Amino acid sequence: QDDRVRTVLLADDDDRVRPEVASMLRTLGCVVITAAGGDEALRIAARHQGPIDLLLTDVLLPDLPGPELARRVAIIRPDIPVLYISDHSNDPLVRELVALPDAAFLQK
Repeated sequence: QDDRVRTVLLADDDDRVRPEVASMLRTLGCVVITAAGGDEALRIAARHQGPIDLLLTDVLLPDLPGPELARRVAIIRPDIPVLYISDHSNDPLVRELVALPDAAFLQK
């Protein structure tokens, strides 16, 4: 059994949602690194010294959409799993992403 604490990089531009999600993850025992946007999350992924076990990102970030953020983070951290979240299920980008067979998605 792996008892290592998991580190989650959370990228969400909503100042109300981000702290709530981070709090829930911390309750589960995760270390959470938060970013208010995609560019900030990308910088964190590049400079963070330890492991990042999950990228949890909003699909619709104003500066760098979640799927593009995930693609760029995967260059730095090749095997990082990604979980997408959104509250805009009717947005074309969200619908396109959810239709992919290997995409993990949670509705906010």
